[in-house]
Amino acid sequence: MKLVFVNIMQELQKFDSTAYITQPPVPLAVLNAVTPKAIETGLIDEQADPVRFEGDVFAFSVSTENARAVYEHADALRAA
Repeated sequence: MKLVFVNIMQELQKFDSTAYITQPPVPLAVLNAVTPKAIETGLIDEQADPVRFEGDVFAFSVSTENARAVYEHADALRAA
């Protein structure tokens, strides 16, 4: 089983310049670090990489501002 932690960017932060990159997803990195070693993990930060659905279970960062994007990704996963 592969567990993938995903940091979703807010729409307002999606610019062509790296000047708008916010802080890295520290809470997801902590969760990644404390996950038992028997579980394969991955960490995707949408600020740096496109979201790829290469895993079995996904844990998304969610805030009110980016909830719509998370729902869209979840819909795509359910349809796959």
